Amino acid sequence: MKYFLVSFLSVILFSSLSFATSLPALEREVSVHAQNEQVKEVLTLMAQQAGIQFSYNPAKVAVTNKVSLSLLKKPVRLVLNILFKNAVQYKQKGNYIILIAAPVPAANVPVKKITISGYIHDTRGYKLIDASVFDKKNQLSAVTNVYGFFSLQIPANTLPIEVRVLKENYLDTSVVIHTFENTIDIILQRQPEKIIPAILPITEEEKAEEKLISIDSMPLEQADTVLPAIAGKKKFLEQWVSPRIKANLHNISDTLFTRVQFSFVPYLSTNQLLSGNTVNDFSFNLLGGYSQGINKAEFGALINIDRGDVKYFQGAGLMNLVGGNVTGGQFAGLININRQTLSGAQGAGLINVNFGKVTGVQAAGLINITDTISGVQAGGLVNVCRYFSGSQVSGLVNACIKADGVQAASLLNTALTINGWQCASLVNAAGYVKGGQVALINVADSCNGVPVGFLSYVHHGYHKLEIAGDEVLCTQLAFRTGVLSFHNIFLLGVNPFVNGTTITGFGYGLGSYTRIGKKWNFGGDIYAQSLVKDFNFKNAPLLTTVFAGFEAKATQKFSIVFGPAFRALFTYAQATDYLAVNNQLAPYSFTNHNFNNGTNVKLWVGGKIGFRFF
Repeated sequence: MKYFLVSFLSVILFSSLSFATSLPALEREVSVHAQNEQVKEVLTLMAQQAGIQFSYNPAKVAVTNKVSLSLLKKPVRLVLNILFKNAVQYKQKGNYIILIAAPVPAANVPVKKITISGYIHDTRGYKLIDASVFDKKNQLSAVTNVYGFFSLQIPANTLPIEVRVLKENYLDTSVVIHTFENTIDIILQRQPEKIIPAILPITEEEKAEEKLISIDSMPLEQADTVLPAIAGKKKFLEQWVSPRIKANLHNISDTLFTRVQFSFVPYLSTNQLLSGNTVNDFSFNLLGGYSQGINKAEFGALINIDRGDVKYFQGAGLMNLVGGNVTGGQFAGLININRQTLSGAQGAGLINVNFGKVTGVQAAGLINITDTISGVQAGGLVNVCRYFSGSQVSGLVNACIKADGVQAASLLNTALTINGWQCASLVNAAGYVKGGQVALINVADSCNGVPVGFLSYVHHGYHKLEIAGDEVLCTQLAFRTGVLSFHNIFLLGVNPFVNGTTITGFGYGLGSYTRIGKKWNFGGDIYAQSLVKDFNFKNAPLLTTVFAGFEAKATQKFSIVFGPAFRALFTYAQATDYLAVNNQLAPYSFTNHNFNNGTNVKLWVGGKIGFRFF
């Protein structure tokens, strides 16, 4: 048992020594307790503890001076700074530390910069990585490395100066620097955990009294003023910057201001490690820039990135990426992406994306995407938004939830609610329409307006199956779809009693009716039919009809229609197959005229009576 215990302790001691010697020589910890001892004796003690060797010239490095100090488990670097008070510089090579006398400033030459360095750790003694040391007066910052060490140069003529030490989830600490000899060893305390009080359930009476409102039930315009800003603005695209800039974004809440920033890439700029915390009046970015915001203008050859708001102009060869609001003009060769609102104009060669509201113009070569737009949204291919007021114009597709204005696309429009017009060459699709639709095919759930197209289907609209007869086609079937005031008519009729043969009529038309009483509608139709014998469509006669009549409701789903019809029959002279039946198609005519091109037209007034279902 004794042998086992000795072995166990030996392993632990060996492991500890191995870990210590694996650290860089300057970062190894030593404990020093000296009372009026020479510096060289302290160096010898440090070398033994840290497993290192010091190399120096005794004629140039004051190692015979006597010192008194007591330090417990401090890095070699910190102890050297305290011993020599910045009068010595040192270089590290493996386990060797070379001490060199620091150059002495020339007489009457003022010191321009001083270096503040040291270590940051918590109350448990753990070194804090990525803590920020912040000089707000000079807008300078340093970030601790993996050993908790930092080094910051500040102008000497600004002394005394207050330096703040900040770390996310830790209490801020301030240090006032008075002299050139500055080695800082700071302990940060964690922020106390917030105690969330217990919340008792709210009764229904209390809810009614407090008039609790659900965001989901609000109108879109009201919700825009209530909904909070998009979370994560503070960390907007932080993966594009260096870890030290990212650390300052998390640690420092102050906003700094400069007149001009020059940037090469997002992590290399005149604002250095504070670029993400700084609002610039002007920013000029060679490849890319990263800022808190812009007050006047920003120009980038490739990419502009701003965590906050941008005014009044932003131009980039490739991309503009903004985490706040944009006021003015924003233009990019490829892509604009904004996480909040835009007031002005936004133009991109490919894509515009806004997570907030656009007031003005949004134009892209391919795609526009936004939450809300008040103005014009123009895209070469696709426009997508939640709500727009104004115009939405696209080469292919427009899509939105709620629209007030005009939605125009060469292919497809879709909206949940539209107060205005949808215009497309192929398809319009909507939930509720107050206004109109113009397309080859229109589809809507309900429509308080007019759908104009070859086929319009309104779910809560006008759908009728009609069986009727007239003087030309004794039996005729028609399907009507759309709305009462304007709908499409598809017709199929037959007359088997014409000169021993059967004539079939295929037709299409438009109808419009209005209510003139509780059970009466009045209106009319205009339609054209090809009168085909034996399904021979070549040179078949064309019958056009203008009908005006009444629709009387007998029940909710059954009505009777009747009225006069004005007809015109066009027959072609070369239609020899139809010459024998032509005279029997028209019961009489008050006009029978032959045109020079061989077309014969007969005009007469007839009538129709029928029944409508559904």
